[in-house]
Amino acid sequence: MIKKEIKLLWEAEQEEYRKHEIGSGVQDFVNKILMSDDIFKLKKGKLSDNDENRKNEFLLEQTKKQKRADIIIYVDNDIIIPVEVEKYNNIKAGREQIFNYQKAWNKKYGILTDGYTWIFYNNKIEIKNFTLDFILEKTELFLKFWEEYTQADNYYLQFFELSKETNKHEKTLDIDNNRKDFFDDITKLIIGFAKKLNLKGVTQKSCTTKLSSANLL
Repeated sequence: MIKKEIKLLWEAEQEEYRKHEIGSGVQDFVNKILMSDDIFKLKKGKLSDNDENRKNEFLLEQTKKQKRADIIIYVDNDIIIPVEVEKYNNIKAGREQIFNYQKAWNKKYGILTDGYTWIFYNNKIEIKNFTLDFILEKTELFLKFWEEYTQADNYYLQFFELSKETNKHEKTLDIDNNRKDFFDDITKLIIGFAKKLNLKGVTQKSCTTKLSSANLL
């Protein structure tokens, strides 16, 4: 679906999206945006495929640890993003839901949307939010954000470089309490990268990285 078609669909159905979430409601609309060649360019994955091989695709209604996410986006094997979809103009109802999904999938990324507003999280911190109008009218700027948001290398920086929209969270951001979580996450990234190098024969030695939180914190 191209941007023009998405805009026309929203204009025609937005009042219905206030009432309906699943089926042909907001969730179906969000799916169309994810698959749009003009925007996310994702494909709907097959359940039979191995999760480790998924790339730029998504699955619907996935359950883990008794938590059922509306959508799970697989940018690749490292960047997996749970998505919570709410009825239009009812987005606040999904805030705790998306945090639960992040915890269940052990992922720090998360997206909350009602079709019109799109909120992107890193842990429980709102990194950025966009309206559907912005996404459709300033797609290049949105895609630049999406590219940066989905790069594992930017994960640590995203948390601390809060945008103007997230300044209200600064008072509740306790860096000391979150430092160990970030150390653990970055350690996992380093180990994963080392293992990939090892598999490609880049190094002959063991790539298992042992870091001491006492030395780095």
